[in-house]
Amino acid sequence: MDNKPQPSKLKYILAWMLSCIIIVFLKIMSGTILPLLFFKDYLVNYLTYFEPLVEGALIYIIIIIIYKKLFTSLNLLKVMPYFYILGTLSVFLGLGTNAKTMSTLGMEILYTNAFITICVWVFVVLMIKAIAENNYTSIKNYTNLKERIDPNFSKNTKDNETKN
Repeated sequence: MDNKPQPSKLKYILAWMLSCIIIVFLKIMSGTILPLLFFKDYLVNYLTYFEPLVEGALIYIIIIIIYKKLFTSLNLLKVMPYFYILGTLSVFLGLGTNAKTMSTLGMEILYTNAFITICVWVFVVLMIKAIAENNYTSIKNYTNLKERIDPNFSKNTKDNETKN
């Protein structure tokens, strides 16, 4: 498609580790600082409804910044299986960790929080996947457009690849 070298596996691992560290740090901060901003009466509402939304938004924003602004040469579609598997495990680990605290507030609140958290996670994954596929489709459409404008484009590209 293009003559750019493929990024190394180390670069993918570095981007993944950087995003994980930032997300964990921001989740800890959102779990400690934001509840202090809410009145005691609204803490249950925060933990039940607002916290999963904040964490989902943070995950989405960090992933987009890491993969679209800092590591632009990485193919986000290659990372999606790791988001599916490791991200889902992380969500269930978080639900298990929160279960002890949330169960003291009542089982209905625990189930509501779990449902909202899983829905937010599915939405975040679908949004990241849509952006990754859109980027891939845009690159593919750009190449197809270049071939339609310049019929020798693909021939010239193949000739350049064989010379190298």
